[in-house]
Amino acid sequence: MKFYVSAQELKNISNKLMNVSSSNLMFNTSATGGSREFVAGGMVASYINKFSMTGAQAIPIRLHPNLAPGTLLFTSSSLPYPTSNIGNVLQFKYRRDYYQIEWPLRTRQYEFGVYADGVLQNYAPFAFGIITNIADV
Repeated sequence: MKFYVSAQELKNISNKLMNVSSSNLMFNTSATGGSREFVAGGMVASYINKFSMTGAQAIPIRLHPNLAPGTLLFTSSSLPYPTSNIGNVLQFKYRRDYYQIEWPLRTRQYEFGVYADGVLQNYAPFAFGIITNIADV
C-alpha cells in the first residue's frame, strides 16, 4: 500500500508532524569512507499503520506531481486475502504497443508523434481510495 499526495499536502503533513523551530540535520557517510553528504531539513516519508493484519506496517508516502492540491490517493499493489483469478490488482493492457508516425512535410522541420493504444485494468477497485478537498492549513 502507498499514499500519493500533492506537494501542498506533503508540506502540510511534514509541518504538522515535525517541529519546524528545531533544525533537522543529518550527516551521512558511507561505510567505505568514500562519499559524504550533508542533508538539512525534514520530510515525512512514511506512516505507521497500527491496524494492519500483520502488525504495525510502514506505508510509504510519495509525492505525485499531477495530483490536485488537497488530495490524498491510496493505492494497493496486493490484496490481503486470496481471490479467484486476480493475479494483479492493476495492469495496463495494450491493444497496440507504442508506435511512431512521421507526418508529411509541411515546413522545414520533421514532425512525428509517438502513440500507444491501451486501457488500465483495475481488478480490485475496493483496494483504492481518495480523499479530496483538504483545506490548506
